[in-house]
Amino acid sequence: MADARPLQGLRVLVAEDTGTNRKIIEILLRKLGASATFAVDGQQACDVWRPGAFDALLLDISMPVKDGLEALADIDARARGLGVARPPAFAATANLMPDQIDEYLARGFAGVLGKPFQQADLVALLAGLARPEVPVPLAVS
Repeated sequence: MADARPLQGLRVLVAEDTGTNRKIIEILLRKLGASATFAVDGQQACDVWRPGAFDALLLDISMPVKDGLEALADIDARARGLGVARPPAFAATANLMPDQIDEYLARGFAGVLGKPFQQADLVALLAGLARPEVPVPLAVS
């Protein structure tokens, strides 16, 4: 029988500027057993991030104030300065051309979650963090 809550216990920092998308991802993560802390832009995500507080980062690529690429670079710099590992980060975006995905991966993202969000895609991307025996794909859409 399939696990009804495949992300049970996973703690995710989500940076998403669109209220509707925040609500959708909140419902999906809760339904799948994960807990989420939300930021409305990349700067707020940087302000909220703390070592050991999150198992994954889900960063919207296109946000005001600081986009997902800038936020990831800042969180990486903070983690290095503190001598800690940053949790895996996933880009959330509708921009899924192969060259765009390559750029996200080259800039430090572990994978890409396509918009609009789909439950199966979220599980495919994050289940490996909740259950290490499940491989994490590079992109789902």
